[in-house]
Amino acid sequence: MKKLHYILWMLLIISSNLFGQDFQYYIYERYYNHHDTMRPSVYGDLHVYLQGPMIEKAINKNLKLNAIKCEVNVTSSYIFSIEPQIFYNPHQETLHGEFKVKIFTSQNVLQDTQLIKAQHQGRINQKANFYINKIYNELIIKLSDKILNKLPKKNRNINGDFCFGASSATNSTAGNSLNSGTSLMGGTGIAVGNTIPNVGTNSNMIEIKKSKDNDKKKDYKRPIQA
Repeated sequence: MKKLHYILWMLLIISSNLFGQDFQYYIYERYYNHHDTMRPSVYGDLHVYLQGPMIEKAINKNLKLNAIKCEVNVTSSYIFSIEPQIFYNPHQETLHGEFKVKIFTSQNVLQDTQLIKAQHQGRINQKANFYINKIYNELIIKLSDKILNKLPKKNRNINGDFCFGASSATNSTAGNSLNSGTSLMGGTGIAVGNTIPNVGTNSNMIEIKKSKDNDKKKDYKRPIQA
């Protein structure tokens, strides 16, 4: 009897984790399939790295919230997508990193867009991955503390299908998904350059910008271009 109770309890926990989350996150496939490069020193060779797995590792390590990677048939209060950029200036010996985060809620509506930045001052040389991971860790902590923790926990009514277009037939707007040909961040699935505009020189800074989308009517459902 005790064994049966234990099994039922574990099934209840698993069911809760699978079908009810506060957050799901989505990292575009481009960051898993296309490598990025940076030059760690003025005359050094290019350093090649893959952002997707590194960001996911930072999320698993630092995001202390009820959150999972986007999954089909899993519901949550929010889905947030991450578009990263990272750039090293060997002349100033400064590593710049930023996340552009889009937050979606019920009926696949874009609720907000946030921009988070972090810096590391100093040479990176042969330890480029170590410092890139350090930047990602800092960005995820800022994302959690400054943004996600402040969101109200609402009814779990956005489905992970939204990330993959699996439920386009049931969405109010056909093809309304994250995993479309045109990225919500304005990308097209093609590798982008490591250029970060308007990045200052002060270390450990964070810049959070409210999206102009918030000024739109609440019942407006942002279409996702195919």
